[in-house]
Amino acid sequence: MKVKILSLVSVSLLLFSWGWNQESKTHFRNASWGMSQEQVKEIEKNEFYQKSKNQATGLNMLLYKGPAGGHECLIAYYFAENQLVQGRYAFAEKHSNENLYIDDFREIKSSLTEKYGKHTEDNVIWRNSLYKDDISDWGLAISIGHLAFETIWTLPETKVMHQCKGDNYDITHILNYSSEIEKHKELVKKSKEKAKKTIW
Repeated sequence: MKVKILSLVSVSLLLFSWGWNQESKTHFRNASWGMSQEQVKEIEKNEFYQKSKNQATGLNMLLYKGPAGGHECLIAYYFAENQLVQGRYAFAEKHSNENLYIDDFREIKSSLTEKYGKHTEDNVIWRNSLYKDDISDWGLAISIGHLAFETIWTLPETKVMHQCKGDNYDITHILNYSSEIEKHKELVKKSKEKAKKTIW
């Protein structure tokens, strides 16, 4: 009985720790799209890591370290003109057995499906089929860019994209939240265009 209760508590915590919440109108963690950096700093209780700027998109970032869904993460908030427009979990765990990244992806995908319902897209992308017939090498296939997993949920005002991909023997497992509110999408577009002009 105790095991069953603990399992229910674990699932509840897993679902609570992600993003969009229909009842409270929050979109990423406890934050809502359009919040300022100052407002996010007030509500985010995890360890502050750094403030920086994404050179490719021109978006300002607040980075924190902390757990999400039972996994250690870098938690990123992205701002355009001091308005929150995107959020990201970059999962920090490292595995010597690369197939364990797939297990992590499937576990988190399951909890997200329980929270958000059926996904809009669910893609297994093979760029090179060399290891396709040997499941035991799928982790390796991800690490060298042959294979990627991607699941997308389209929610009111929010797009959620869950990805496991890799390159050069390094695997990236991320969960992205982005505002689908038109004015925020326009701010992101303008920020990217401006960033492109300043790169050269």
